[in-house]
Amino acid sequence: MIVKTKLIAGLTGAALLAGSAGIIFTGDATIDKVKSQLEGLKDKIVSYEANENTLLGKIASLRQNANQAIAQANELLAGKNQTIKGLQDENNGLKAEIEHLNKCIDKLISKLSKTKEELEKTKGDLQAKEAEVAALQTELNNKIAELNQTKSALEEAYRQIESLTAQNQSLSEENQAVKSENERLAGELQHANEKVAELGQKSTEIEQATADKQPLTQEEVDSIDTSVAPVQDQQAQ
Repeated sequence: MIVKTKLIAGLTGAALLAGSAGIIFTGDATIDKVKSQLEGLKDKIVSYEANENTLLGKIASLRQNANQAIAQANELLAGKNQTIKGLQDENNGLKAEIEHLNKCIDKLISKLSKTKEELEKTKGDLQAKEAEVAALQTELNNKIAELNQTKSALEEAYRQIESLTAQNQSLSEENQAVKSENERLAGELQHANEKVAELGQKSTEIEQATADKQPLTQEEVDSIDTSVAPVQDQQAQ
């Protein structure tokens, strides 16, 4: 509407100036054209205003919806902020725990490094021990072979011992018989000794009784007359 008014005023002023100057006005066609354009502009402006009102209504509706959405978002943000604060606190706790775990891990790594060094040293010791064990195994095998030989020798000795034990048992039985015989002989010897003692005593008595007696000499024995009278067979005479 403002554009239309200004445009008409401009055209009217131009026509009046032209008339006052004695110039013939030939702008009817242009005015009609402009009128037509203005009518079109009018319709467009009315349409624009209607669209503007519709747009403003939509903007108001959008604003209301946006405000509701913002309110909901604010509520969500408040909850999220609370959740974020809780998560931040939890995160801080986790960070502290992670730092503690990192320290523990560093300590474990240090211990593992030391343990690895100890294991390497132990591995070297074990290799040395394995060599010693191999040598000891060889020595043990030799000892086992020797023991097997000794075992065989002992088994042979046991057999000999069993044989000797049997022989000893037999000899023991024989010895017992000999012992019994010795006891018998000892008894007889004792008896003989007693007889010898008696004989000795008797010999002493005889010696004392014949101390002043002299035995015959050989000449006296030879001079003894041992001749006898011959046997006479009277039947033959």
